[in-house]
Amino acid sequence: MGRSLLIEKSVEDQVLENLYKKANFQIGLLLGQQSEPKDFVTHFIDSPDPVEEEAATEADDIGSPRKSKPSKTNKNDELFDVKWVAEHGRQVNRMLIGGISVLGMFIYCPTDVASKNQAKFSQCLHSLQMRLEPNKWLKKAYLHSDRYLLHICSATKKLTCRSIDLLDKQATAKPVECKFQSFLSNWHTVATNIDVHINVSVPLSSKATETEKSILAACRYEIDQIWNAYATENCKLLDDEQLIATNILSNTKSKSKNKQDVQIGKCMTFTLFKSPAVKKVEEVVEQEVTYLEVKFFGAIHAKAALNSKASYGKAITSLKVDLIRSLLTRVELLCEEADVNNLDQVEEWSLVSPTRVFVQVPNSPAYFCDYSFKDESVDDILSRFSELLNVSTKQSELVYLERSPDVSEASMLFHLPEKPSDQQSDIVSELSNSLLDEQGGKKHIYLLVGVMVILIAILLNLIL
Repeated sequence: MGRSLLIEKSVEDQVLENLYKKANFQIGLLLGQQSEPKDFVTHFIDSPDPVEEEAATEADDIGSPRKSKPSKTNKNDELFDVKWVAEHGRQVNRMLIGGISVLGMFIYCPTDVASKNQAKFSQCLHSLQMRLEPNKWLKKAYLHSDRYLLHICSATKKLTCRSIDLLDKQATAKPVECKFQSFLSNWHTVATNIDVHINVSVPLSSKATETEKSILAACRYEIDQIWNAYATENCKLLDDEQLIATNILSNTKSKSKNKQDVQIGKCMTFTLFKSPAVKKVEEVVEQEVTYLEVKFFGAIHAKAALNSKASYGKAITSLKVDLIRSLLTRVELLCEEADVNNLDQVEEWSLVSPTRVFVQVPNSPAYFCDYSFKDESVDDILSRFSELLNVSTKQSELVYLERSPDVSEASMLFHLPEKPSDQQSDIVSELSNSLLDEQGGKKHIYLLVGVMVILIAILLNLIL
């Protein structure tokens, strides 16, 4: 028996009803969760119209049109832009929590149009997957390599679903059983916080992409530790094979006098502990290479959504995926936000890591998230939720579980006195000493750059 695909009933009641009112063509993303032997679709996300030509060109240069707003363009010669759909998928992937991923694409169009464009749809699905989850651990978290093409006939409203094994170059599309069912109300949410401490020097390249690769490579050790961390709940090690729902029901029966203490759909908090390991000695780089000092330190908040039959092992893996994806996203956004070729000319706040902002999906344990820089407004956050995810939310619904350093904390780093005072933290003293030790005009400039990049780390002192 092959795989099957369950679609949340509310998607049919809300999203598809709106889709039926549109024109004859719409393409978008399927978001959901892999499981055995069936997968779950939780959201349909319309891909917006491609950005204007100039903005798209600029996006190719910097890696992502994060702040570019989609605007309608007339393309009579093609139905959709493969590169843009893949880029939209990459940006949406940043806004997902653990347990939720891009499962494939949906296409709303007449049947004859779908038949003529099967090869292009398949190409788009491959391009989309190439833009997602470049890290080896994130790839490892997938249960299988099948991705879905769901066609919705604009004339008959009939759904036809096929899957393609993206790791098999000779694979052909296979039919998949697809049906609607209510399941999100029985899902669970898990959360954790973990301290991150990265202190590395990377060579500063004249190309932004090369510097980003160096920083990502420098984070590898910390990422490996996160993936190999072990989890506890209430100081008790978790059994990977045990089903979360079984444990919840068991606890509910044992506390029959107060059943509201434990219930299905409740958010559980785990504690992750990174195992100590010997760090591999880094390669020695020639002295004339200019170094960029990068420090991340603070606590990252992670969330994951799990289906009703998920085990603790699946929950832990989903949290680790969320932590790693969140860390990598911050590095990418920082390298996109700051023009790495002119680091010594950027504004002070541009190299402070963005904080994570959550919004809960109505009538669901699932969340979406965004990353907000210090100089961005709430309207910027709400706009991205609307443009990239088709989610209309209010300021009061935003959930802040992390915070950036305030102005006084940042100014302590930007305006270091020659002799650190007793009130300064060890971190500030360390930075001050590093500045005093370096001599020479050019080296001094890059050390100032290093200090700015150090602010990458002072991100995540938790509010909660």
